[in-house]
Parts: sequence; structure tokens; C-alpha cells
Amino acid sequence: PLCLQHTLIKDENIVKIRNAPLAGSFFVADELKAEGNLYYEDKDYYAALELYELGYSLLQWLEIANAEKKEEFDKSKSVGLLDEDIKIAEKNLGDDDCEIETRLVMLVSLLLNQSNIYCKLFHFNEAVRC
Repeated sequence: PLCLQHTLIKDENIVKIRNAPLAGSFFVADELKAEGNLYYEDKDYYAALELYELGYSLLQWLEIANAEKKEEFDKSKSVGLLDEDIKIAEKNLGDDDCEIETRLVMLVSLLLNQSNIYCKLFHFNEAVRC
């Protein structure tokens, strides 16, 4: 889905939040979701979508698995990537079932919000991918 593709491009602040304890990442994701909901209510769907994607990217993201490709991508942002060049990443929460469920509930909520927006914008194929 597009929301996951967009997580490849990141800045220092996003990385810091991803590296924070889950409570911190969750809090920021929840704030972004709440702000996105306000844009959604105002029918500013693209602004809402951007915030939902950003919140999602704090909890789950793509990383380039191949070190050479990562270096090329960091320099130019236009390197052709194949599926085998990337992996889905998320904070290792160990066996903490509560934190795992908390993250999962937020991810599902953000994906549902994004899917709903894609339906509003008549991008049904993308809605299904969420």
C-alpha cells in the first residue's frame, strides 16, 4: 500500500520517535490520528491522509535491507528497489502482549481511516490495499 511505501523517506525526528519507547510513539501516532480526524471532518481528505500515514509510519515502516541499495537511496532517493531489497520493520516489543496489541490496534485503526479516505476519493483499488 502507498502508506507503507511512503515510510521509506524519513527524517531525524521520525527516527527518534520510532526509537522511543512504544508509549511515546503511540502517543504521537494517536495525536496525529486525532488531528487527521479533524481534517477528515472538514473534508480535507488529503491532509487527513498525510497525518494518518505519518502516524502509521511511527509504528511500522519499510527499511532497505540491502546495505548498498540503502546507501544509494539515501543519496539520491531515486534508486529502483525490488521487493527483495526492502523489509517491513517495527520496534521489537519482545513478548509484551499488551504493547503488541496496543500497537496492532492503532495500526488497524490508522489503516481503516486511510482506507475510508481512499473510498471517499474513489480510489477503491488503494482502499482495498490498506
